[in-house]
Amino acid sequence: MKSEGVFIRKFQNLHRDSIPGRWTEATMGKAPHKPLLLLCVIDSYRENATRENRVEPTFYMEEAFDAYWRLLFGTENSSTFALPFFHLQHDGFWTLVGVDGNNVIDPAIARSSAPLRKAVAFAKLDDELHELLGQAEWAYHFRSVILASNFEAELHRQFLKI
Repeated sequence: MKSEGVFIRKFQNLHRDSIPGRWTEATMGKAPHKPLLLLCVIDSYRENATRENRVEPTFYMEEAFDAYWRLLFGTENSSTFALPFFHLQHDGFWTLVGVDGNNVIDPAIARSSAPLRKAVAFAKLDDELHELLGQAEWAYHFRSVILASNFEAELHRQFLKI
């Protein structure tokens, strides 16, 4: 069994775009896409702790991501949850399963939600992470780690309101 610390470190060190000047201090100078999607995933575990180990690219997940995005940037800046949904597979705990049952490797699907939904049936988390997220105390702790590691402290309370 892996240590919970492995996942804490993975959440603290997500591979994120960090081109100088592109992102603000609110997101610690890095792209917020992956941490925002992970907050949505954790929220879904908090709503249903006994859920299957499947993160489907649903409209509900997209709306949750968009709500967090608007919290950071308002309505002037937009993005797509397809981007982190695809790219999280490079962080060591997220595997994409295609509608044909195969792995998904075409980065073109990350451009928007329609191609993503057409190609991806679901993402599967590392089994241990899935089990940990089913425990309320770990879901809460991982959420706190993501907030503390990826967003300035002044934003944390706003994320708790959603």
